[in-house]
Amino acid sequence: MTEQEFFEIAGYFANPNRNTRIEIEGKRKVILKYSTDYESITGSEIDLDEDYVTLLEDDADKWGREMRIYFSCEDEDALPDSINDLKTVGGRHGYEQWSHRLNNRDVIDRLFSYGFRLGEFQDEDEIRASIPEDFIEDFENGYDID
Repeated sequence: MTEQEFFEIAGYFANPNRNTRIEIEGKRKVILKYSTDYESITGSEIDLDEDYVTLLEDDADKWGREMRIYFSCEDEDALPDSINDLKTVGGRHGYEQWSHRLNNRDVIDRLFSYGFRLGEFQDEDEIRASIPEDFIEDFENGYDID
């Protein structure tokens, strides 16, 4: 993925019309270990009691953390190729308000560096202010997609 594609993705998910929600899933020890990195990037701790955290049992057959972005998309043809290649149509039971999801830890971890946070509220102003000037046009291109 190019830098231009990444910042287009950032712009796309920063638009409040996408209803972007970011979640983490994993065993308690895995999430607590990752929480240190998350806090150093975002300045916030991961609150294990929040609904954006899914704690798995210690004997669950999963070893690492999973990260997901849930988002709303009315026109799949308008999705940037970089998102289209990574997305899954449909969410999970009880998530009818989101039509799509993206499961990619690398993209999500990097989004945290530009103001994105776990949960549903994404601070558009904070995100926009963190985008390097060289990539603001790519960000705006993603943001402006219908």
